[in-house]
Amino acid sequence: MNATLQSRGAAAARDANRVTTTAEGSTSPRTRLLGAALIAAPLLLLASSLASAAGSEATRGVLGFYAFATFALVVVTLTQRFAATLPRAAAALTVLGVLGAAAGVGFSIDAIHSTLPQSVELIDDGGTAGVFVANVPGLMVPLAWIGIGIALLRSAVQPRWCGAALVIAGLLFPVSRIGDIAALAVVGDLIFLLALAPLGWAIMQGRELLAPGRKVDG
Repeated sequence: MNATLQSRGAAAARDANRVTTTAEGSTSPRTRLLGAALIAAPLLLLASSLASAAGSEATRGVLGFYAFATFALVVVTLTQRFAATLPRAAAALTVLGVLGAAAGVGFSIDAIHSTLPQSVELIDDGGTAGVFVANVPGLMVPLAWIGIGIALLRSAVQPRWCGAALVIAGLLFPVSRIGDIAALAVVGDLIFLLALAPLGWAIMQGRELLAPGRKVDG
């Protein structure tokens, strides 16, 4: 009986990590799009940090807007990788990650707004509303990425070091942003790219990310 349940669990995990293919056997446009999002999101975030370091807040805001909007797709894509093996963690991290991405979009719009004459920034001057739509969900960003990185490691998603890199990037994110340390933000974004690009490329190529025979209790 136990052997049967384990076999079914392993099959479910493989199904969750198997990408959608077309009749010809190539990956579907949707799968390629989601894989590309894992590469585009950290690239856009890196570009926004470089723009900020160069003193262009408006450019940072525009690039950050698209970066965090794309990160919402990244969160859903990655949590699906371990939804069968860690279902409760996948559900919780999806909520944290999407709300964090929404906060990032809000911060980006605020950065654009701050460049306008006589502007009032929601983050600094928005009172209680600013706390609940920016500051609180903003804290979910590092929590989500640290959690997703740990879940990828526990689920043995390949390459294994991508999960560890996500944890490091998640730790650096609040330190660099709250402390306004431009160089550290760039380093953190490069680590995001290092962590996500191999996974995105593998998804685009139609490769299964979960290690064969791996069983993790949900």
